[in-house]
Amino acid sequence: MTVSTLPTMSLQGRTALVTGAVTGIGRACALRLAQAGAFVWVNHLGQADAADAVDVLVNNAGIIQEKPFLETTEADWDRMLAVDLKAVFLVCRAVIPGMLARGGGAIVNIASDLGILGRARPGGHRHGLARTHERRVGGERAGIPQHRLGAPEEIADSVLFLASDLSRFYTGQVLGPNGGSATP
Repeated sequence: MTVSTLPTMSLQGRTALVTGAVTGIGRACALRLAQAGAFVWVNHLGQADAADAVDVLVNNAGIIQEKPFLETTEADWDRMLAVDLKAVFLVCRAVIPGMLARGGGAIVNIASDLGILGRARPGGHRHGLARTHERRVGGERAGIPQHRLGAPEEIADSVLFLASDLSRFYTGQVLGPNGGSATP
């Protein structure tokens, strides 16, 4: 393999859909994918367009629930599941047929590391569903050993890798860019 034939992180000619792309990690992912050449649709809380044309799906929309478990109401729980879990299912179901028709694609489900670490607050429910899809990447949380929060761009770099041809041998994996917070 010569240097000119090495796979790259170019997404030229691909279409990406990023949910929850208004701020933070979602915005950084949308910008990074666009910098790599992808045409990027940004989607926030329920807008979906051109599902058949999506080559890269980044499920980033989510709800941060800061209430302690015993103060979480059933309505809080239902809303969180609707955004953090059901929406992931529905968007994946909408884009996967088009991906299959074109011979594949990349799905990256952004989630926190709460499903691994466990907390007294709800939040680990997306972890299990995400394992049923091909690709996924973990998020950030406070209290990490590097003594800083991860920058949205650091998560976006992982998303770019997973969306690129360099990750073609990854399937059903969990990456945890968390600065060591989940390291035993």
